[in-house]
Amino acid sequence: MTYDIAIVGAGVFGLSTACELARRGHSVLALDRFGSGHPATSSTGASRSIRIAYDHPFYVALALEAIESWRRLEAETGRKILHLTGQIDLGPQSKLEELTRTVRAAGAAIEAMEAADLRRRFPEIVLSPGEIGLFQRQAGTVIADAGMAALLQAARKAGVTYLAPERVIRLEPGATVTLHTDGRHFEAKQVVVAAGPWAKDLLDSIGLPLPLAPAVAQVTFLDAPALVDRPGIAEWRPNG
Repeated sequence: MTYDIAIVGAGVFGLSTACELARRGHSVLALDRFGSGHPATSSTGASRSIRIAYDHPFYVALALEAIESWRRLEAETGRKILHLTGQIDLGPQSKLEELTRTVRAAGAAIEAMEAADLRRRFPEIVLSPGEIGLFQRQAGTVIADAGMAALLQAARKAGVTYLAPERVIRLEPGATVTLHTDGRHFEAKQVVVAAGPWAKDLLDSIGLPLPLAPAVAQVTFLDAPALVDRPGIAEWRPNG
């Protein structure tokens, strides 16, 4: 069988792409080296933060669309994915003013709060007199592992053929693209590479050298049940 589109890498980007393409009527194959959500992959772990406060319109629009899309996926799959508790933004006045302008221009709500108002609503936050903070309600946490499970559930329902673990070791362009794995091969009219840290080697093999540098993010988790429903805090540095 020749698929319309093959997706290499079934993390959050790969599965989202596969699901949308299948819903549009394409035959889709999704292959993942380890399996969606595996600890060695980028789309792993319990949570990711989400917010709408950006100083660039593109990112505000993207965040609003993401929240709406996660909500639709929750309704479709019956899984709880979003835990929105809001976020408080602190930093230089110029930065906060730019965040406020951009978010409001997108039609979203963000509230400027003086020190006393902020203290009354959130007693754990203490500002100096004259300082202000911003509060956005559309911010919080994406329950990442639940989101990945929901995406896989929706992709399969949409007709995506999902194979994992299945490591793609080489792409062979032609009238159709041949995807070689460790023990077999597949054919597709088009290929989307969403392979995360392994994308560079795969693309190098077809003459597409990309300056990708995988990085490791150090994340610390705290056992703080009393803070589960409290807003997140973002403190912007003067040049941040």
